[in-house]
Amino acid sequence: MSGRRLVVSKTAIVMIGLLAQGLARFFYTVVIGRLAGPEVLGQVNTVLSLAVYLSLFWPAALGVAGSRFIPSARRGGDRAADTIHTLTRSFWLSLPVVAGAGVAIAWIITADTGVAVAAGILVATYSGYVFVRGVMLGRDQVVRVGVVDVVSSVAALGLLLAVIATGSTPLLLLPLSAGYLAFSIIGWPRVPRATGPRSARDPEIRSFTAHTIVWLVAT
Repeated sequence: MSGRRLVVSKTAIVMIGLLAQGLARFFYTVVIGRLAGPEVLGQVNTVLSLAVYLSLFWPAALGVAGSRFIPSARRGGDRAADTIHTLTRSFWLSLPVVAGAGVAIAWIITADTGVAVAAGILVATYSGYVFVRGVMLGRDQVVRVGVVDVVSSVAALGLLLAVIATGSTPLLLLPLSAGYLAFSIIGWPRVPRATGPRSARDPEIRSFTAHTIVWLVAT
């Protein structure tokens, strides 16, 4: 029974963190809609959707891979650090691609350089958030995930209220980016540097990540 209660407690903590992030994004759009108007709200929602969608094309899938392969590495007696290095190396290779795509697509949609740059920043920070969150869950850092989710969400809303008076759409996106960046920095996996050859599970991780992209996009 104690093991079951522990699983339920961890699930509840994860759900609280997800609820905090969801409510933060909801109130973020409500505040912008009320204080900045529907046109600005439309641009912000477009960029938010763009960030979520582009993150599916590798960073989010890598987070799912982290939540699967890190625990299995521990159970199999492998060094979890090797798996984490594989994941982080792949994340850094994908980040310029998805962030650059965010800049290009946002500029095509809005023809506003400031919004395009802010979109690239949001894509990068949100990608970091979903990747790091998956790795943290794979390392069983459930309590830390929930706490950082709540703290970063509150911080993002506080920063939004601090800049809302500027009326600048790019600046309105920065508080949310700052919240995701804070989560990524706090939760970034710090493990000993790999000294040997790459993990033999590298091809399996890449294949799983590629298949997960198809599943996430289809969903």
